[in-house]
Amino acid sequence: MEPVAAGTNEPDGLFALPEGARVVRRRRSPARRSRPEITYAPVPDPVLMPQRSVAAPVGPPLSGMEEVGTGLLDRLDMMQRVAASAPPGPLLINAGPGTGKTHTLTHRIAYLIADLDVPARECVAVTRSPRAAAELRTRLAALLGERAKEVTAAPLGALAGAEPWRHLFVDDLHDFTEAEYGQLRELGGDGQLVSATGDADQTLTEGQPDLLERFTTEHTDTRVFRLTRNYRSLETILATAGLLVSPVAVARSRLLQPVRRETPASPPVQRYAAADEAEEAGVVADIVTRLSRLGVPAPEIGVLWFGDPKQITGATSLRLADAVGREFRVVIVPGVDAEAVPVDTANRRRLFVALTRARDLAYLTHVGNPSPLLSEMHSGLVRVYGHVPDEQAKGEQPRLL
Repeated sequence: MEPVAAGTNEPDGLFALPEGARVVRRRRSPARRSRPEITYAPVPDPVLMPQRSVAAPVGPPLSGMEEVGTGLLDRLDMMQRVAASAPPGPLLINAGPGTGKTHTLTHRIAYLIADLDVPARECVAVTRSPRAAAELRTRLAALLGERAKEVTAAPLGALAGAEPWRHLFVDDLHDFTEAEYGQLRELGGDGQLVSATGDADQTLTEGQPDLLERFTTEHTDTRVFRLTRNYRSLETILATAGLLVSPVAVARSRLLQPVRRETPASPPVQRYAAADEAEEAGVVADIVTRLSRLGVPAPEIGVLWFGDPKQITGATSLRLADAVGREFRVVIVPGVDAEAVPVDTANRRRLFVALTRARDLAYLTHVGNPSPLLSEMHSGLVRVYGHVPDEQAKGEQPRLL
């Protein structure tokens, strides 16, 4: 077996492995091996890290800006602050998961209104879903008070036939379709005062063009800001997600930097190999029950499904495609088997999105043969439970030395 030290990434890797991690790669032997013995390894009790705020990072003040403005940007890190305070004009926040895209966009709206006297009634913020629009309104109310009511914040479907706004703000541009992109252009008038956020690596629609690239092509004077500090996920979760998406990543030059480098007592990414669908369903329900006993409420446990969601008592159950823009303390993804999740670009991105929704824990379960993508999750980062080969049950401890 060949040990590989931390920091030795694959070509075009987007995520560094945790400091001190050693990934063990098994060399293939030409000799035929007998079928390994199967051992049952039960899922251990969940281990959760202490809660901490990840939505409001504190950055150093920009030189010369300490006494300027209303202080709206004081709770942003430096790159978020630079993006939020840029003058009006075409602007794109091209950033990965957990970097504070929506956080930065809402502060930009508030900054333009409060500090640059942009009329709130001339601003429209467009989201992909009613839930996201409601969350954006709540954030704006916290920043602007009563003036936030003058800002229109709504999902695109609620704005059909509306007159163009002078200032257009689009959250999660990657989550819109090409047809919807045309509707967004109509809402933005001449498009010279539009700000958008997005991440092409979270595009889940098969064959969907890169709308971020189209945006910058159509607006040649666009200011592009890249946020790289991930405030959401534990370092191991982020590294595992990065291994999956790296081969098809659009943003190859963007290295996400995990802020949360805590080392939990048990691996934050876990796999479970079930004997049949009934056992898989029982394991998912049992994990949710254990989390509930630890005080984790249903909105903080996301069960993400590749197909139609099955309701799970004590958890938020939804289609994985509807999870873009969401985050949970714990994520569970059932049905990650070879037939349902073959190796292709769309599935790499789906698993990338699923894992990066999680702050503290992520579970991936399957029946029968696992998706080949799961074999790309290095044993130094992930622990396997359920009906597994004896050597995995004994030797898959993560090596964070």
